[in-house]
Amino acid sequence: MSSLRVIFTNHSGTSDNEVSIGFLDPSLSIQNLYDQSAIKPLIQNQISSNWYSLENLSSGVAVSSFSGRLYVAYNSPWMTTNGGEPGQTPADQNFYLRFDKMEMTFSGSASDVADLTSIDFWSIPMSLVTSYKGTQVQKVSGLKGCTAKQIYSALNALTSPPVSGIPGPGGIDGTPLPALVPGAYQQFPPSTAQNPGPVPGTAFARIIGPGSYATITPAGIPVTPYDTLQD
Repeated sequence: MSSLRVIFTNHSGTSDNEVSIGFLDPSLSIQNLYDQSAIKPLIQNQISSNWYSLENLSSGVAVSSFSGRLYVAYNSPWMTTNGGEPGQTPADQNFYLRFDKMEMTFSGSASDVADLTSIDFWSIPMSLVTSYKGTQVQKVSGLKGCTAKQIYSALNALTSPPVSGIPGPGGIDGTPLPALVPGAYQQFPPSTAQNPGPVPGTAFARIIGPGSYATITPAGIPVTPYDTLQD
């Protein structure tokens, strides 16, 4: 059976023992090359279930079969809910946990694929490199030719004040409505056991991709905090 070796390289400055890796695919077949044990998939609705410290995956993993998401989380891993990912709302108890993901399908066939999901969102800049017999074949990065700081600065200018960029609905002159989102991070209620996490702006920003942002109520009014790609 074909096998794919996956190696994790940490350039974040966060200690390997504070980086958690999770594999979301109930039928996966993956071996931890550090101790030859079988990797177990994340289990829905269980806290810290089958998360692996990057420190314990130092030799990488051998993938025989996998079709799902590979998650990276800093500090505390989250409780998997509704199929395995926190919602993009402060009401979600996992909202303030810093995580990111990539998707991969491997079975040994020519149609296997892997991709970063930064089109949806990113909060941890990642890159994916493939190699064959020690030679790099291809590389894809969540950040292309820029830094995270440059992206934050551009988004801050683009969304201050937050305007949809879509002509109308608006005032009698057709001026676009302001997006119904804050132009800057806002103070949320104190952290509780049900809603843990830091005040927004004190730890990290999760950048939500335009394709992931829901329309504003009432339905049919396409007011989003992004300029569109019409131009």
